[in-house]
Amino acid sequence: MKLTLLSMLALATASPAIERESLLAAPLVVAFKEADSSIHRVGMCLGPQAAYESEELDALDRRLDRLLYQATVTWGGNDISMQAAINKTNDSDEDVDCAANDITAMVEESRASLDRLENSLNDHLAAFDKGVWMGSVALCGGSPVKTEFAQHNIAGQEALLITLDGPAVTELAELTEASVGYPLALRVDGKIVVAPSINEPLLGGQFQIVGPDKPELERIASLLA
Repeated sequence: MKLTLLSMLALATASPAIERESLLAAPLVVAFKEADSSIHRVGMCLGPQAAYESEELDALDRRLDRLLYQATVTWGGNDISMQAAINKTNDSDEDVDCAANDITAMVEESRASLDRLENSLNDHLAAFDKGVWMGSVALCGGSPVKTEFAQHNIAGQEALLITLDGPAVTELAELTEASVGYPLALRVDGKIVVAPSINEPLLGGQFQIVGPDKPELERIASLLA
């Protein structure tokens, strides 16, 4: 069964070369939580109005959001990045002695915590620098993959049809089921080519890539051959 996403990009995954749980290891989870908590403390000590007006706090929040996005498109919205995002609203009862803390020092500590998070995240993302990946799952080097070109029946663009076999079909379903409502990235040699939103689990083992130009689609097909 072939499914198309609302974004006009029907994408899914194949059998993983790297176990997803091992990539969602405690150090990365802790780094997300520490950065989130540090930024939250800055907001608490600034107070609602000052926090709303603070460009520094806004920059910290936007940087964390960018890192959350990188995690989401790699491991799925219901994994590490979603847990961290939920934590952003769960720290309201945290006991912070604002009188004993200097805001400037707190902002610097938040920047440092984001640096640690980014370094940890980059260490994990380095695993996807070679080959073709959908999220955290390898599309090449695993189960047999069949590719063919066709015309997308709605967008009118050329599409690359990919058919998976064996365990890859289950991996496809698991990853997309964990990512409904969130984007997943298609990476080629470490570069995100497209990152469509997943509207429903893709269960049939067949999907299509629409959006990249013909040379990029041909390169993906050659890597999957």
